Formats: sequence, structure tokens, C-alpha cells
Amino acid sequence: MFAYCSSLTSLDLSNWDVSNITQIYGENYNNRGSLFTGCSSLEYINLSGWNISNVTRFENVFYGCTNLTTIVGLEELNTSNVTSFSGLFYGCASLTSLDLSNWNTSSLTTFRNSDWTGAGLFQNCTALRSINLTGWDTSNVAYMNYTFYGCSSLTDIIGIDAWDTSSLVDISYMFYGCSNLSNIDLTSFNTSLVTTLEGMFYNCTSLTSIDISSFNTHDVTSMQDMFRGCTSLQTIYISEYIEETGLGWTNQNVTSGGNMFNGCTSLPNFNSQNISYLYAFAGYSEELGAYGYMTIR
Repeated sequence: MFAYCSSLTSLDLSNWDVSNITQIYGENYNNRGSLFTGCSSLEYINLSGWNISNVTRFENVFYGCTNLTTIVGLEELNTSNVTSFSGLFYGCASLTSLDLSNWNTSSLTTFRNSDWTGAGLFQNCTALRSINLTGWDTSNVAYMNYTFYGCSSLTDIIGIDAWDTSSLVDISYMFYGCSNLSNIDLTSFNTSLVTTLEGMFYNCTSLTSIDISSFNTHDVTSMQDMFRGCTSLQTIYISEYIEETGLGWTNQNVTSGGNMFNGCTSLPNFNSQNISYLYAFAGYSEELGAYGYMTIR
């Protein structure tokens, strides 16, 4: 409706009756945008009183709203039937904080569409410092790739420590470029179905340690660029792999893992020649004649 209205600066749509709408989405290409896609001058939106309880696809709604700072009523939206948030806040480069702790995500299955048209939920929200996602039910979510990609100001992701990730398949590039994020609590993450960790922490330059001891990587085939550019990273905690159960950290099924540790110059025993997934282990390898970069917890 308002897609690519690039001169709009404010909209008061409070109390609009949207109760019969079942989908609010659009493509992010070929000028087929979602509700506010490409409203690059928009600073203020009032959505107070909106009833979106019948909406199943809530995608690319604020995509490319680069000057948006205020969304009144956002916290109170009823998202109980929404299955996809793909690209919802993509490129909202002026938002500094979001509290979405009241959102009901029990029907959610993806943060990003799995095809090439998909965009990350908060991708390129470059000014976003804090996100409150407390209480989110993520038990059915399969795709979280690119979720916080390019959130270079982000320092706090509240609630991520309690996420149920038992359905996750893809978390590639999830935190790419989160250069101010110094701590991420992923100790509850279940990765038993995950097949790719590609670029997950790429250029997280403020991370000094990361605990991924809950990760089960038996089915992972790609660790390409996973920690690339993490120049401050000193410790990576993993759990010991148990062959009989198939649980714990292993790189035995990885087929793509180049540059996994490229630029991780603060890791103990770092060697610029030893930067592939082959060195994603703890202790010393007689076969490789080198120490790995991981630590058993």
C-alpha cells in the first residue's frame, strides 16, 4: 500500500481495522514490496489498535525504512498465528532498541525465508543496540540464518539464552558483523538438526570467549568462515564428542570449512597457516602436528 513512498515521513494508522487480513508481506525485489517497504524517509508510524491475530505471514513490513525511529503500538501486536518474520526489520538503520517480549511466537517456523528472496529478521539494523526477545517460543523455528547480520551496534540480546532451538536447521551468518557484541549466551542452543554453521560469528570483533558446549555438530557439513575475523576471541568452549551417542562437538562430517579461524589472532597457538575446520578440536593432534583452537568444558 505504502511501498516505496520514499517521501513519507510519518503515518498515523491507529485503529485501522485490519482484523480480516491474513498476510502482510511482499517481495524485496522488482518493486513488489510489503506494506512499508522502501519508505526510506519514514520516521514515525502509529499502529496502535491494530488486530493482526489472523495474519500468518508478516514479512518485509519495514524493509528498507532506513530513517524509522518510532513504531507506536508495535509491542502490543498479536502475532500468535504468524509463521514467518522474514525480513521484517531489514535495513531499519535508525532503530536503536526494540522490546518484542510481548509477542506470541508459538506458530513461528522461520526468521528468514529459505530461498534467495529471504532476508534476516533484524539484518542490517546498524544502530540497534538492544533487543528484548524474552519469552519467545522458538521451538518450531527452522531458519535463523542472517537474523542479526550487520547489527554492528548491538550489545544486548535479552532472552536468547532461553530459546528452544530443537528444530533449527540453519544458523549461518546469524551474528555476522555484530562487532560490538561482547557476550552471547548460547548455552541452551540445541543444534542436533543443524547442517550449517557457515559464517555464524564472522567479524564479531568484540567477542573474547564463546561457550558452544551445548552444540551437537554431528550433522554439520559446513563450518566455512565460522569465526573468521574474530580478532579478540581467546576461548571457544565445546563439549567432548561421544561416538556411541553421536552427541557433542565433531567436525567429522564437515566438507566445507575453509577460513574457519582466519584472523583469530588472539587464540592460543594461533598459526595463520592453520585456519581451516581441521583445527576445530581441543588438545594436540599427532597427525596434524599442531594444537587445536577449542577448549573442552
